[in-house]
Amino acid sequence: MFEELGRELISIGSALLVMVIGFLFRLRPMLKWSRPHAYRYALRFNKATPDLTNVWAVSVFIQNVGRVSAKEIQVVFSSEPEHLNVLPHRPYEKHIGEDGLFTLELSSLAPKERFRIDIFSLVQPPEVLNVRSSDATAQQVAMVPVEVLPPIRRGLNWALWWFGLVAAIYLVIIVIGLISQFFG
Repeated sequence: MFEELGRELISIGSALLVMVIGFLFRLRPMLKWSRPHAYRYALRFNKATPDLTNVWAVSVFIQNVGRVSAKEIQVVFSSEPEHLNVLPHRPYEKHIGEDGLFTLELSSLAPKERFRIDIFSLVQPPEVLNVRSSDATAQQVAMVPVEVLPPIRRGLNWALWWFGLVAAIYLVIIVIGLISQFFG
C-alpha cells in the first residue's frame, strides 16, 4: 500500500516539477522599465534679471529582458512632453487620445535590447502611466548604474550558479529516492 502511494506521490511531484519548470522557462517577451532620474535645474537665461527658470530633464529606460521580441510597444504618458528624444534613434509614432493621454508607439524590441526616452521640459514633465506590448505589460523596476565585472569574474559567477543549480536538482533527486525507499 505504502509503496504504491510513494510511486503516486513521486509521479505527481515530477509532473508538477516539469510543469513549473516549463512555465518559468517558456519563451515570451518580458519588458521592464524605469525612471532612474528626474532633475530640475534652475537656470537664469537673462543675466540682466534675477529671475530663474525651471528646466526639467527626465529619462525613461525600457528593455526587453525576455527571450523573444516584443511587438507593438506602447509608452503611455499623462500628457504630451514638450520635447522628447528616443535613443538609440529608431522610428516611432505619437498619438494623443481623447482623454489627453500621450502614447509613444514603437514597432518592436528585440531580446536584450533597450532604449531610452529623454524628456526636456520647461514645466513639470508628464508621468509614465503604463508601458506595454501586444504580448506583455512591463514591470517597473529600479535601475541604477552598476559596475561591470571583469570577464573572469562573470565566468566564475556563471559557473557557481550552474553548480548550485545542479546541486539543488541532485538534492531533490536524493530526497525523492529517500522518500521512495521509506514508502517502499
